[in-house]
Amino acid sequence: MRYKILAWAIGCSVVWAMAAWPFQENTPPQVQITTPRDKDRFQWNSRIPYEIVVSDREDGHTEYREIPENEVFMVISYVADSTLANQQLKNEIRPGLEVLSRMGRSNCFSCHRQRENLIGPSFERIARRYGSQAQKTDSLVKRVIHGSLGRWGDQQMPAQTGLETAEVQEMVRWILENGLNTDVQYIPGTKGAFQSRSKPGTQSRSTGYALRAYYRDHGQAGIPGSSRIGTHTIIMHPDTE
Repeated sequence: MRYKILAWAIGCSVVWAMAAWPFQENTPPQVQITTPRDKDRFQWNSRIPYEIVVSDREDGHTEYREIPENEVFMVISYVADSTLANQQLKNEIRPGLEVLSRMGRSNCFSCHRQRENLIGPSFERIARRYGSQAQKTDSLVKRVIHGSLGRWGDQQMPAQTGLETAEVQEMVRWILENGLNTDVQYIPGTKGAFQSRSKPGTQSRSTGYALRAYYRDHGQAGIPGSSRIGTHTIIMHPDTE
């Protein structure tokens, strides 16, 4: 009898300890731009390489290819006044990052890029053709979901029936609104390079580029809305020599 009471007491202690143990929330991913570094100098009209490292307790590490390349983004913004860069990024870029995450997880960047043509047309070409035709949004959404052929040559747009209509509407609107913005570049992947613009006619000491690396993790299994965002921003200034 004494052993039964002891076993019962131990069992109760374990249950109490488990109930009292604090819930372990999802931690935000750690994102770092390793190349270039903050306040590095750049040359106008040149290729600037970059590299991003991401680690997340739940999702893994980019070093081991546990995080999909198409879900990590570098956002490069030309800023006339870098002292206002953080506020500019907050107001203009953050909403677009949410859409980019969905596009990355939907494999949009396997066929498309912002400025270069891959299997399909660039977002820039799509925005140039349809950007002023708001009434075309619904037809573009249908082409994404159900697929199309002959709109951009002989290449077929495969059907994306797994996507919700509201999701695709948001993606299409983002493409049409941002595809022609030459001041901001959105590039998926942890390694790459971007082309700086030609030297502007007038510039100040605060002219430069803001680079923001971004990753939204997948959250905890079975817990909706538990995903977290990790970002890292650096500012680059032109070489004045």
